[in-house]
Amino acid sequence: MKRSFTFLMTYVAIFTIAFGCDSNFMTDDFDDLSEKIKAKNTGSGGGPISPGGSEEEGNQGTPGTGNVNLACGNVLPNGFQCIASQSGASTTTTYKIPELVGAWDSKDFDFCVSYSSDGTGVITYKASGFSPGSVQNIKWGAMVNSKGELIKSNAGTIYIVHQSTGSTPVDSQIAVLSFKQSTKQWYGFDLVPVSSCGGVASGKGTIMVWCSLPEYGFPNGHNVINVSISSVGGTGYVSAGQYKSAPACGATYCYTREVTPGEHRVSGKIYFIKPLGGEAPPPYSTSKTVTVYANQCTTVDLQ
Repeated sequence: MKRSFTFLMTYVAIFTIAFGCDSNFMTDDFDDLSEKIKAKNTGSGGGPISPGGSEEEGNQGTPGTGNVNLACGNVLPNGFQCIASQSGASTTTTYKIPELVGAWDSKDFDFCVSYSSDGTGVITYKASGFSPGSVQNIKWGAMVNSKGELIKSNAGTIYIVHQSTGSTPVDSQIAVLSFKQSTKQWYGFDLVPVSSCGGVASGKGTIMVWCSLPEYGFPNGHNVINVSISSVGGTGYVSAGQYKSAPACGATYCYTREVTPGEHRVSGKIYFIKPLGGEAPPPYSTSKTVTVYANQCTTVDLQ
């Protein structure tokens, strides 16, 4: 990723401004820090940190309702989820940030992030002279205190944290980003809104197969369909009952593959189990032909 040193200094500057000059900060795990912030925000008043003021001033702000007691490990209300750090610690976050939903691209740092309204997303690491491109599925959220209120810096930014849903962790440089809702600006990065993140800027495109059917909406009450793409090897699976509209490219319960630009045939098949004392129904098959363009994601609703 380009400008690593520049970002590192910006990162240090942002968190020094936001949290003070604690000499132990750089050796603390990020989630230890978040627990300290949450502890401060549950003091007298319990309000979020007010923009432009100190954390102590924030605690004298508008009191919270007190009717939401968030804690990772318990069943969280709708709109909240736990985000785990690379060390395994975790913090409570909310993904009810409508200003963030969509795709955000950074040309200087060679990555793009797509945020879905359900707290999932995709980071696209673009191909460069230093590394091949790749796509990473994530879950995301903005840090909150124990009453579900957004934690804010002195500048009024909120803290967006990302966790990989796979075995490879999110690049440490973008594990935590600062975002200002009122101006829709990122601090420390040149991220700008775009229509989509597309492919990985390798000259190829992406196909994501998903399904808008309700749960168990396939024939004979099946919920999963086996999926293949004519131009690539291997198969995948798509689940019904997860989305009513196309999610961000690379979302869970979908099948996502990188392909060359052009026409591709997407096929789905379900094999039914032979019932006792009878014959197995014939397999259910469906297919669609789609056109894929370079550096774009084409979504296919397969039913």
